[in-house]
Parts: sequence; C-alpha cells; structure tokens
Amino acid sequence: MTTDAFEFNRITFGLPIESYRVDAYITRDERLPVVTEYVLRLLKICNSLSLGVLRDYFGFSDGETLSVIDSLKRQGLIEASDESIVLSNFALEKFEASGDDYPRFSKVELRKDTVTFDLLSFTPLPSRSNTMLSDNVIRLTASDDFIGSSVEFAKAAYYKRFPEIARIADGLKRDAINVYSVEDIQSKKRGFLPIPVSFSLNQEGQIDRHTEEAFEEGAAPELVNAFHEQVSEVFPASQKAEIGTFEQFTDSFDLSFLWKYVVGNSFDLYRYAQDLKSGALLAPKGVRPLFGNLYLPHNVEILTRRIRSQRTDVRRGNLLMDVCWLSPEHEFWGRGEAFHHAVHEVNSALSGRSHSELQLFAQAEEGQEATIANVLKISEIRNLHFFRRSTVGDHTMQGRLELFLYPTGFVAALFHLSIPGNSSQWAPVGFVSALQKHTETAHRLFELAAGGPNYGGRYSDNRNKGIQTQDALFSEACGFLYFSELRNKTSKAIDEDASE
Repeated sequence: MTTDAFEFNRITFGLPIESYRVDAYITRDERLPVVTEYVLRLLKICNSLSLGVLRDYFGFSDGETLSVIDSLKRQGLIEASDESIVLSNFALEKFEASGDDYPRFSKVELRKDTVTFDLLSFTPLPSRSNTMLSDNVIRLTASDDFIGSSVEFAKAAYYKRFPEIARIADGLKRDAINVYSVEDIQSKKRGFLPIPVSFSLNQEGQIDRHTEEAFEEGAAPELVNAFHEQVSEVFPASQKAEIGTFEQFTDSFDLSFLWKYVVGNSFDLYRYAQDLKSGALLAPKGVRPLFGNLYLPHNVEILTRRIRSQRTDVRRGNLLMDVCWLSPEHEFWGRGEAFHHAVHEVNSALSGRSHSELQLFAQAEEGQEATIANVLKISEIRNLHFFRRSTVGDHTMQGRLELFLYPTGFVAALFHLSIPGNSSQWAPVGFVSALQKHTETAHRLFELAAGGPNYGGRYSDNRNKGIQTQDALFSEACGFLYFSELRNKTSKAIDEDASE
C-alpha cells in the first residue's frame, strides 16, 4: 500500500520575534595560573606540605616561597601555620565540584548582549533572524499576554535559556555557565522570521504539513509545537466541501476525462494525484494534467520550459508575447517564497532579445485594491491589474478558476477544489495545453472575466496617483490580448503539444 503524500501548496508564515538589548552579569569558569594550580594539586595529593618541601620541590627562593604562600592565603585557598600548609575548605570544595583534579573557580563579569526570542515560546534565535517581511507572507500572531509583557518574559527566558544563548552568541564560549543578574533589558526591534510550510494530501485525505528540516530539527521542541499550533488556527476545521462549479470548468475546456474522479458531489483528489504520478491518468493527446498550485517548483519548471520553447522554436515563429496570469480568489494563494520564486523564474524566461512581461490579474472590488495589492504586489510583479465581480455570468467560476496564458502559445488552467474537512484550503487540479481550442477558450474567459465593464484598472506605485484607474478601457490597458491576426497566423503551429 502506498504511503505517498502529494504537495498542493506552499505558504510562508512569519514567526513573530523580538530583539532585546541585555546588560547582565554572567559567571565564567576560570582556570588558575599554572603555579597556583600545581601548588593546590600537590597539596590535594599530599594533604599538607612544609614550607621547605614546597620551596625545594619548585626550586623557589625563600622570598618567592613566601610570596606564593601570601598570595594563596589572600585568595582563601590555603591555611598556613609555622610548620605546614594545607588546602582551605573553600579550595577542597572546588576540587569536589569539578569532579576531576582541576579545580575551577568562577568570576563574574558584565556582558552587553543582543538576544532575539520568538514571541510564541520565548526560545532564543540567532539575532540575524530579525527581519521585515512583505504583506505577501502570512504573519502569525503572539498572545496579548506575551506582547504586553514581552520584556518580562524575555528577562525570564534569558535566565532560563542562557546555555542556549551562549551556544548561539559569538563570544560566549563554554566557560560562560550562568547568569548572575540581569541589570537592564530593553526591546530593540520586532520583526518576523520567514518559515516556509509545504502542504500535502495523504491517503487518508488528511493534510500533512512540513517545514524545513533545519527548523524542525534545530528549533526547540516547544517552539516547533507552538508554531504548528498557530498554523492550525489559520485553517480552522470545516465541513465536507462540495465541488461547486467544477462542471463549468470541465465543460468549458472539454475535460470529460476528469469525471472519473468525481464521486457523488466530491472529487477524489488523492486518487487523481496518485494516477498522475504513476502515469495512469489518461488525458487526451496534447493535454498534460496538473496537480497543485502553479507556483510549486515542478509546475514552474513545466511553464518556464514551455515559455522558452515558444520564444525560440522557429516552427512557432519565435512567438514573443506577454504572459497573462489570472489568480483565483483565495486568501492563501501566492503567499510566500514559492510564489516569489515562480514570478522570478517566469520573468527570467520572458527576458532576452525581446523582453516581454508578466501581467497578473486579481479580483478586487472598488476600494479594496490597496489591500489586494499589498498581498500580491511583490517587487518583481510590475503589472498588476484589477477586475470586478461580474454582474452578468460567473466567468471566474466562483473565484476558483486560475489561468496562465501565453497568448496563442499555450495555457495552464486550474480549478481550485476545497479539501473535505478543511474547506479553507484549496487543492487545484487542471492541465497545460498548447491546443488551439484551449488557448482560445482561455483567451475568451480572460476577456469575459476581466474585460469590458469588469476591468478595474492597473495598480500604480505612484503615491500621488494611488490606484491607476485612467486605463478604464480593457482594450487600451491590455493590448497584449488583442491580436486576432496573429492568432490566425499561428493557429497551425500551436496544434501540437510543446515538446517536453
């Protein structure tokens, strides 16, 4: 029986952290000077020594002998009489505490430190972890108690977790053994540590979560547990989800082969992904089935390879076009590093002797553009367009349709299905195809969903202008979608699937 789990999404979460400046006195283990240590070790073996024996053993003069004895007495390490010297009780205790023949003594010194704690469990982290994240990342929230009393919690954690802090911090070596006192602690900066999380579907229909190995194995267990508890709260459990407008999706693109995975009013996502992996999923010629979000690495590779093929294949006339990406209406789509990487790879594939651009389309009602832009407007997306919910027909299929169109070249189309038991998470199924009927359908759906009166303008970084709405005409702002003559010219070249 297979135990495969199939990845459908990646999200980056921001772990709340805070850096503190700490002034503390710490105790250090200290080895004694060589002569002092040897005198003490000799006394430990012999129990007592006369001044003459000590002088002759080390080859001291009378003056040197008296100087050594006087120094040891001032430190409270020996007790001396006219005839002999012995170890003091204080020195004997140091031998016993060390567990060996090397007595160790502690000294207290002031340490000015910078320490970073997470705000979920207050475990120490490398100070370089403190960073600022874009709104594209989902920020986890610390409890009000931790936030309101963070300095007090940090002070307690500095005492409790000082051995871990000593291992992390430069300059705090193994001889730093304890905190004597914390004189002052002040907050310096709050921020977030990015933690990418992979979401997969297992055979039982449950969702498996995986973070990077360095986090799972390197972080304290209480931090890992607190992190996963917070992530679970982002996705509350829900009732079984129905497939909704899935039939509209399959009818639009003639995808009858997908209906074998529909059982009642639900879609067997695990069996679909399993058949896709094993090669048992039989799709029409020229159609390559897909599972999981397009920004997952294996899907990005498929898309960018096809882009480069379109731009360099003479049979396709070196087709140099912009890419149009219609995002689904889902709050957990495109959130994090996987999406950043995908956009970077797509832009790289579009660069060259004739630079083209990625055009991203997102649904946003009037007045909500800034909110959507904060989530999706990462640095490498230079063209973000808005469109409104249509009042005539539902061409986005309840916000579950995703299109990635290289006009006249190929299209990737996905339908985002809710996962039973957790409908807040969506697992997309779909295909990539270079067949003309599919690129034409995608082109038409783009125009119906985002064009005409539905078009809401292009995002602008200009603070004075805000959201650009002057491009009210879809045909003017999105001229890259108007090329009927080009479509007729290249129709024969795109009938066959791109070589893989």
